Amino acid sequence: NYGLRVSSDQNIANGTDHSKGVQPVIGDNEIELSGVSDDKAYYVWAYVESSEGDRVYSDLLGLLQPLRLASGEALQKAIDSAADFQEVRCAAGGVYAGPVFLRDNVTVSGGWNSSFTSQDLNAKSVIDGGGQANCVFSGVTSGGEVVGAKNSSLDNFEIRNGVSTIASGGSGAGIFSKGKLTVSNCYIHDCSAPTGKGGGIYCHEGDNDILIVNCVIAKTTNADGHGGAFWAQGDNVTVKLIGNVWDYNECKTTHGYSVLMFQGQTQLTLVNNTIVHNCNWRDTGNQDPDMNDPWATIRIRGGSTNVFAANNIIAGNYYYKYQDYDYVQYKAD
Repeated sequence: NYGLRVSSDQNIANGTDHSKGVQPVIGDNEIELSGVSDDKAYYVWAYVESSEGDRVYSDLLGLLQPLRLASGEALQKAIDSAADFQEVRCAAGGVYAGPVFLRDNVTVSGGWNSSFTSQDLNAKSVIDGGGQANCVFSGVTSGGEVVGAKNSSLDNFEIRNGVSTIASGGSGAGIFSKGKLTVSNCYIHDCSAPTGKGGGIYCHEGDNDILIVNCVIAKTTNADGHGGAFWAQGDNVTVKLIGNVWDYNECKTTHGYSVLMFQGQTQLTLVNNTIVHNCNWRDTGNQDPDMNDPWATIRIRGGSTNVFAANNIIAGNYYYKYQDYDYVQYKAD
């Protein structure tokens, strides 16, 4: 199905649908708008809706101008005030304090010049956890739980100095993902989950769809044995890791799990990644027989995980005792 959604303000939730039908027909694509006044201005979004009811919107008239944020200004305030499908642009080199909570249908992008008309991928904006907090949540906290955001995006940021807190269950110091999130052109580093999972990135159990593309994830760690750089687990989790560099990440634990960990019914796409110099530090005192295998780099474990992997470079990774493991191991329980 496709059509238009029309609102007298910037809040798409206040709009009404004007639907054309099941599919566009060439030469007959007019949609009649009813209940609108000639003397008022309106915001118009075009949408396409799947058979499952999921929608993709676009700002048809281009009326939603990006919000512009200088260094040090309140990034969270800008995100909270943004209309659906409005972009928040941050200044190149600008530093913004974490944690930052992304919300539905909002794109946050960094590296913009002084006039906010040109983006430089080599002059990223910064989200800094200050060594005291998670850097980014894809969603908001409610009653101590993270409520996932739909269709949120983060582009061209340096994400650094995150330390996971109780609010995240001790996980996802760099990015705690729940909902549907796209992360592109980001540099995530020096983030730690001392008691949880996924020092760099954590995908919460349950409905979760994450795309990480053209990012560098480096020097992230955890101390609980669950995905030093990345962790995804649970039903209905879709993970796409495309064109990223994973470098000098560590998993420090008595459990022996891996730097990148995928568990349960995860749909995994792993393409054009470079995975190098990562290390799994495991306490040899652990006598659990299932922990005798050294998983230095990637572990894909159990459930009904579907995997597509191609054109990845996996080299120079090691297990702290032997320092000669350089492979992907699949282990099904």
